[in-house]
Amino acid sequence: MKLYLLTAAFVFSASAMWAQNNATFGAITPTWRNKELEHAALREANHRAGTTRCREYFVAAKIVSDEWEPLIGENGRVVGRAIHMELLAETLEGGCGVVHCIFRQRRQADDTWAPRLKLADMGEYYAQECE
Repeated sequence: MKLYLLTAAFVFSASAMWAQNNATFGAITPTWRNKELEHAALREANHRAGTTRCREYFVAAKIVSDEWEPLIGENGRVVGRAIHMELLAETLEGGCGVVHCIFRQRRQADDTWAPRLKLADMGEYYAQECE
């Protein structure tokens, strides 16, 4: 019974990710909005794109996490938090695409969050029609 539930959960999450990756950016529904956080993510992604000579620049972000995920260190303490976003990219050639990114924020010694987001992981670029 447990194996069946695990398999069903995997199939559901894989099909949901496939649907998300094949959707246009406009069709992606954000789970919640935070303009300041979305702008911080765009700044960080564009900074990283500039330093790696990426041929895209990011123009919009949508949060797709239900909430922040805690990042747990080796000692079992919360050392940071992570959030998932979909970013709309435009290429220098005039094309568009969507990229799934994970951003993290470090927990500081005074139990506040670092002011700057860091790009922890960037998924594959999925080309799509520009909206």
